[in-house]
Amino acid sequence: MQPSTGPEPHRHSREDEGFYILEGQYEFRVGTQVIKAGPGDFLFAPRNVPHTYKNVGTTPSRHLTIISPGGLESFFEERAALQKETPPSHPEYLARYKALQEKYGLEYSTEWQFSPRPR
Repeated sequence: MQPSTGPEPHRHSREDEGFYILEGQYEFRVGTQVIKAGPGDFLFAPRNVPHTYKNVGTTPSRHLTIISPGGLESFFEERAALQKETPPSHPEYLARYKALQEKYGLEYSTEWQFSPRPR
């Protein structure tokens, strides 16, 4: 990951997610916690809990992501295909991306606002 980059806040309804930091400096937000992490640290984001992370260092960083149970890799493949065939600036992109998120039980929010979801 390049400095100052990371995913939008999101949550999974089906998977737990773990992160093992290999290189660089990160800031994670998991629920209400903000956690600094570096090489050798492991962080856990349980399903239904909003989370995000950012490379807060000045050099590229690397981490290993563990998602359980498996299957979410298909979301990343389908998202890449969508972005290839429909640029994010295209009027249909947002509706198609939202449908893809729903298919995989994901919810993204730039405002850190999420609808209530049972635990």
